[in-house]
Amino acid sequence: MFMNKKKMLLVASIALMSSVGTVASAETVGETTSSVNIQGGDLTLEKWAQTLAFKTVTLNDLSQGPVTRTVTLPAGSFVVNNLTGADQTWSLAAGVTTFSDGTNQFDGSLALGDAQNKLVATPDLSGMKAITTQTTPTTPTGHVWQSKAMDAYLTVPATAGLGHYQATIRYQLQQGVGQGE
Repeated sequence: MFMNKKKMLLVASIALMSSVGTVASAETVGETTSSVNIQGGDLTLEKWAQTLAFKTVTLNDLSQGPVTRTVTLPAGSFVVNNLTGADQTWSLAAGVTTFSDGTNQFDGSLALGDAQNKLVATPDLSGMKAITTQTTPTTPTGHVWQSKAMDAYLTVPATAGLGHYQATIRYQLQQGVGQGE
């Protein structure tokens, strides 16, 4: 009889579990994988000199011959950011149009960083020339290069006439050793 009570209790327990539903086992697991690709980004020119305002040249100055004026660009006038994921060698090149007052023009002999590194003035800015070449490492957050203070030189020929002359300067970041090196 004692055995029958045990069997009855066991049958009652099973019946109760069946009526409640299936109970999840703690041993049931599910897994999934997650992944992400991280790729290199760009090598970019983030900042460049916005203006080069040279001191006025007078006809008295030009009566003595060509006149060279200098403007000092502060450190950080040019900023390059390397987010490529690899060390990069690059050149910062510049090109300049002829200086014009709308009627008259001259080539200007503009140089950046080194007075001897004269840019070739062209109407379409095609005379790009490297003004610096650097190799920047990369880190997981990139590498930022900032220029040191540098001078810009403008030589005005003695034949220039009265007027307010302007030229366009284009800066271009080139991977590898740039043009004019």
